[in-house]
Order: sequence, then C-alpha cells, then structure tokens
Amino acid sequence: MPGVRLFYRYDCGKCHTVRNLPEARGTLGVPLEGVATRAAGRVGGLDARTYLRQSLVEPRAYIVEGFLEVMPSYKDQMTEAELTELVDWLMSLEKPDES
Repeated sequence: MPGVRLFYRYDCGKCHTVRNLPEARGTLGVPLEGVATRAAGRVGGLDARTYLRQSLVEPRAYIVEGFLEVMPSYKDQMTEAELTELVDWLMSLEKPDES
C-alpha cells in the first residue's frame, strides 16, 4: 500500500511498531496495529480518520496516556495528499488477532 512509503520516508518506525515491518520496532509511540479501532473511541465527536489526521498535524492535542509528548508535527512537512495517503494506510492496519 502506498502509505507505507510515507511511513518509511518520515521515519515513523523509529518510534512506532508495526508487526509486519521488521524496521518498525520503536517503543516511544503507540503500536500501530489496530490504531483505527482505538482512535475511533479516543475523543468524543471525532471519528478515527479525523483523530489520526489531527494526531499527525497537531500531535500534542491528544496525548495517549503512558506515552511521551515527543511526536513531531507533520503539518508543514506533508502535503494534504500525503496526509490522506498515510491516514488511509493507518486505517488499514489490523490488530494482531484480526490478521
């Protein structure tokens, strides 16, 4: 899926884990399998897609308990098309027990 190329381009695997990507073994950020399911219930009034996009452009808006406030903003680094592509890919990641 094309979004994975952005995951690599922006070095997301340094902080996040994705089980099927050997290079993605970071522990500072949330694991990304099932992130869409978790995002859907994270903030009232925000659907998963909106929450994930918001987390990319304004990562300190909603800090997940137990994780540090270290994620950079991609607001001025990614185009709208790239944000959409990455969010689409994140939405496709299943929880480990669903694959």
